Amino acid sequence: MKDNKLTTGSNMRWESSRMMLPEHVQALRALANEEIKINKPHLDEQKWEEIERIVHDAICTKIKIDVSYYKDGGIQLLANSYVLLNHSKEHLLLNDNRSGITQTISISDLIDVQYSGAADRTDV
Repeated sequence: MKDNKLTTGSNMRWESSRMMLPEHVQALRALANEEIKINKPHLDEQKWEEIERIVHDAICTKIKIDVSYYKDGGIQLLANSYVLLNHSKEHLLLNDNRSGITQTISISDLIDVQYSGAADRTDV
């Protein structure tokens, strides 16, 4: 005998109700995003001095740098960027050569700064 939606013991009767409302999908995605968020790392004084030195060198000699910064519960990377002179000491202006977009990043959100293409560069 072929099963139909009224056959006893068959689950076909409820098949049409297998859907999720858009609000439920959105809530599940928001919950998943909350679970993967991290707290902002705390940097020690030595790390801040290293960041300051590399940023100063990048401004003076127009060297490209890679910047890791904290944003919205995650760490973002901005690679191969020039640092532009900013008169406010609270933000960095970074010019991404590939897109031509200038981004403003708060200095307090910085996690790591390295020379582009050379993580262990010490000659500058």
